[in-house]
Amino acid sequence: MKKTKTIAAFIMAVVIIAVMFSSAFFIAVKSEHDCTGEDCPVCASISVCKENLKTFSGKTVSVKTISLGVFFILINITIYVIKSFFDTPVSLKVKLLN
Repeated sequence: MKKTKTIAAFIMAVVIIAVMFSSAFFIAVKSEHDCTGEDCPVCASISVCKENLKTFSGKTVSVKTISLGVFFILINITIYVIKSFFDTPVSLKVKLLN
């Protein structure tokens, strides 16, 4: 159960980081577009991206919190991989009764 929660937390952190970076990238690329007026779809998309950045960078979720969570999750995954790589029948206490 703990492994499932760890994987779910890692996936959510990756998704949040991807949304933040893609929103910032979209704003940077499309900031100098040719605006067509009041109903400009690019301006609407830019405002949605700004709201995403405001939501994720505000008081609720900070970049430091996300980075710290991703760091601890990566450490846990690394430890798990290293432990599973070095498992031997002796360390697993396998009985050879044949």
